[in-house]
This record gives sequence, structure tokens and C-alpha cells, in this order.
Amino acid sequence: MITVLHIGATRYTCSCLMSTPPCRGVHSLARLKQLFEKAPLPSNSSSWVAAMKGASSPLDALGFYAHMHRQGVLPNSFLCLLVLKYCTALSHHPYMILHFHAHFLKIALHGHLYVGTALVNAYASCNRIVDAQKVFDEMPQRNTVTWNTLITGYSKCGDIETAWLVFEAVPERNVESWSAIISGQMGVNRWTQGLELFREMQLAGVKPDKVALINVLSACAQVGSMGLGMWIHAYIQKNSFELRVELGTALVDMYAKCGFIDGAQQVFTLMPEKNIMTWSAMISGLAMHGCGKEALDLFQEMQAAGVRPNEFTLTGVLSACSHAGLVGEGKRFFHNMTKQYGVIPRIEHYGCLVDVLSRSGLLDEAYDLVKSMRMKPNIVVWGALLGGCKIHRQIQLGEHIIEHILQQQLVNPEDNGGVYALICNMHAAFGNWKDAERMRQMIKIKQVKRIPGSSLIEVGDMVHEFVVADKLHPQRREILEILGEIFQQLEAIGYRANTSPVFYDIEEEEKECAIRYHSEKLAIAFALMSLCSDVTVRIVKNLRICDDCHNFAKSVSEVYGREIIIRDKARFHHFKQGSCSCRDYW
Repeated sequence: MITVLHIGATRYTCSCLMSTPPCRGVHSLARLKQLFEKAPLPSNSSSWVAAMKGASSPLDALGFYAHMHRQGVLPNSFLCLLVLKYCTALSHHPYMILHFHAHFLKIALHGHLYVGTALVNAYASCNRIVDAQKVFDEMPQRNTVTWNTLITGYSKCGDIETAWLVFEAVPERNVESWSAIISGQMGVNRWTQGLELFREMQLAGVKPDKVALINVLSACAQVGSMGLGMWIHAYIQKNSFELRVELGTALVDMYAKCGFIDGAQQVFTLMPEKNIMTWSAMISGLAMHGCGKEALDLFQEMQAAGVRPNEFTLTGVLSACSHAGLVGEGKRFFHNMTKQYGVIPRIEHYGCLVDVLSRSGLLDEAYDLVKSMRMKPNIVVWGALLGGCKIHRQIQLGEHIIEHILQQQLVNPEDNGGVYALICNMHAAFGNWKDAERMRQMIKIKQVKRIPGSSLIEVGDMVHEFVVADKLHPQRREILEILGEIFQQLEAIGYRANTSPVFYDIEEEEKECAIRYHSEKLAIAFALMSLCSDVTVRIVKNLRICDDCHNFAKSVSEVYGREIIIRDKARFHHFKQGSCSCRDYW
């Protein structure tokens, strides 16, 4: 355009054009870059700022800065901030931050408040938290943003203890300070601590912002704290927060994971704008609740709205097929993923299809699918197949899979304790007590770490946690008394403990004792003594619910007329009038 109109090419005109969208194609930028380099040198840095902003990549932007430096133009603090922003985008190249830090030291801009804060952020972004702390310590002045940046840096590096020490030292905390430390707690799965901090923030008179609300809604979803989640929803409405995509999606996810799928659907319907994550959250929520048909209907509605599914959406769709036993639909969606939706199946998608085939008894087909996988099957995939063998008592295939898992050393004592337990369980279910005992000894020798079963339940404004045979709860005696009464009531109508989850070769009476005090049974007993009779019992369990606890919850719902909702590791179970929404398929 410059050459056509015969306008003199100055660096200012070139830089302005470079930041204009129509000129930001590869060829246009290359041509303008040539003109820029040939144009007369500007007396200030504004042209260089525009050129860097108009660059096609962070690396190109830093190239402009290097060219400026070679021309002898000194940068101002704004240019330094821009450079560090691009360095942060290239955090996998930490040496660039070191290089520019040294450069800022030479030109005496390292002591500038905003430049120092940006350096702290840049170092933290590439996990060089020691360097970030050193910059922070040497800064002649700091503001609250600087402190908050360091809190976020330690949190992202997983050092939440140091992040907490920094938070406590902040001279003047603001809402961003609280959001940073709460977000840090969530980042290391310390959900209950995050919720406690949110309550402290309220007591301190600090009004939460959108970031804090989204973080707390995420924590509510994890621990099943629907009471606090509903309070936040009311707070959003009262304070006229717009139900934008991020906030609305967090509400949908919270209600779905807390067992109130109708609430999730209401929020979803009222949202003026939805993105792919919103649709995916709602589809996955319906899948977790066993609403397979509804999830697939919503998927069709999403496509009709012109929204293209991604890998997370299709994981939700396949999960819906798995939980609802929709074998044909699951196979169809899986085989059409690449051709119809342009998504290459990942290991999560294979795992969902293996699960739906295995649970439906199509074990040979599931095994063929595992053998044909384009990537190496992980222990989750093998575990799904092994679980199907247990359900349908396919002893020969089950033993073959166990042998393969052990020979290939696919189980890690640090992370896969549940798989060791499943293998023990399989041997016990098949009556192979010697093999079961051999596995039990192997668990001891290898010091296998098993995740202890735990259940969370919200009563009032507190979330209570129970573990198997819990001895720490302050109302333990009363809970055990109530539990004893419950067993008496259930046994009167024919309830008998299902001891199949116990893989030791011991007497039946000892087996009943071993499963009598599972965490969800204790949580149910606590709920019956603490909640009004018309209040739904909502429990979050960290592992898959066992057969006996499932039967126990069904019987309690019938005898006591209570609605019980349990979210286990895989899905939701809605117990009402002696039956479960999963139709004993889980």
C-alpha cells in the first residue's frame, strides 16, 4: 500500500501497518519487515512497540527487540514488560529470561517496580522459583501485585507451604491475594483447605471476584459441598454477576458433580452463551448420572447448534454409553471419531469402549480391541477388561490378563494399589486362595500403596470425612450405635452382607466384620442421625462402591424412606425406595 501510494516509508508507518489485522499474513509481515528495516531510524521506541505487537510470534517479537538494541535505541519500562511477556510465552526456553534479565541489569531497569514484578512472574512461569524469589528479595519496592505474583509462582510449582508463608507476610491483602492462595490449594487437591480459606476471606470482609468464585465452585464440585455451591450461586445472582461462559460452566459442573443434575440443566438452559467446555460439562454430567439417552440427545443438539465436538466431549459421550450399557451407540461413536469429527482416539476413548464392551459381556471383542490399540494399553484399560472378567466370571481370560499385567510389570506399587487389590479379588472370586495369598504377600513385600477408601458428606456448613473403621470422628460412638441399629432393621427384612469384596480366606463372620465399617456406611449412619428426614443424603466416595455397600444403601433407602445419592469414582448412584438408578450396572 505504501509503495502503490508513493508514500515515504517511515518506521512509524510500517509499524502501524504491521499491527493492522489485514497485514498480518506471513507474506505481508515479511514485506513490511523489510521496509521497516530499510526505513529511517526513529527517535523514540513507539515504532518498536508497535512492531513487536504486530509480530507473528513471540520469537519474532523478540527479534525486533534485538534489532532495536543493535541500533542503539534504549528501551523504556513498557518495552521491558513487553519483552518479558513474550519470554513468558516461551517459558520452555528459560535461558531467554536469564539473558534479558542480565540486559535489564546493564541498563539499570531491573529495579523498576513493574519490571521486577514481571521478572518474578517470568521466572516462576518456567519453574525457576528460586530465581523468582531472589528477584523479589532484591526489589527496592514491592506492591500487592508483586506479592500476589510470588504466591502464584510458588503455588504453580506445587510448594503450597511456602506460598502460604508468603501470603501471611503480605502487608495489604486484596481479593487477588486470597484468590491466589485459594487457587494454590486447589492446584494440589487440597479442596477442603481451599474452602476453609474462602470462609476466612469472607470473615475478613473481602468480597470474592469471579476468579475466586470459579475456584471455590471447583472445590465444591470435588468434595460435594452443594450447600456452599448454592450459596455462591445466590451470591452471583444477588451481586449481578453476568453468567458468562466460565462462571456458568463452573456452576453446571458443580451442580452435576454434587448430584443435582436438574440444577445443572437449569443453569445450562439459562446461560446466554455456551462454548465447547459448557456443552462437554453438561454431557459429562448427564453421563455420570447414568442418563445415557439424554446425554446423546444433548450431543445431537450441540451439533445442530454448530458446535464441533472435541476430545473431551467425545470422552463424555463414550462415558455415557458405558454407564448406560449402550453398546451399539458406543461402538458407532468410537469408530466415527476421526472420520466424522476429526478427533483421533486417545487412550481415554479406548478405555471407555473397552469398559462398555467388558461390562456387556463382549470380552473377546474387548480383548481384540485392546490388542489392536495404536498406543500401548495402560493399566486403566487392562483394569476395565479385568473388571469385566470378574463380573462375567471369565476365569481363563482373567487369569491370562493377570499373568500379562504381572509379567509386563504394568502395575506400579506407588500408584496402582487398586489394581493389586483387584487381582487379589479376582483370585478370591475364582476360589484361588493360594494365588490370592501370594498376591497379598507381594503387596506387603513391594510395599504397595493402596488409596484408603474415604467418604465425604456435607452437614450444615461443614464437610465431614470418614475412612474405613473411622476412629477419629468426634461422634464416633453415636455413629456406631446408629449403624448397629440400622443393621438390625435391615437384617429383619432379609439383608445379608455380601462378603465377595473380602479376598482373605477367613470365616464368613470375620468377612462381615471386615466390610461392616466401610466409609460410606459410616457416612450414611451419620447422615441419618444428623439430617432431617426429608433431606437427601449426598455422599462423595473416592473409590468405586463395593457390592455390599451398594446393597446396604438400597436397603436403607427402602427401610428408612430416604433418598441417598452416592458419587463414587466412576458415576452417580441414586438410591430410592430400594432401587438404584444404575440398575445394578456399574
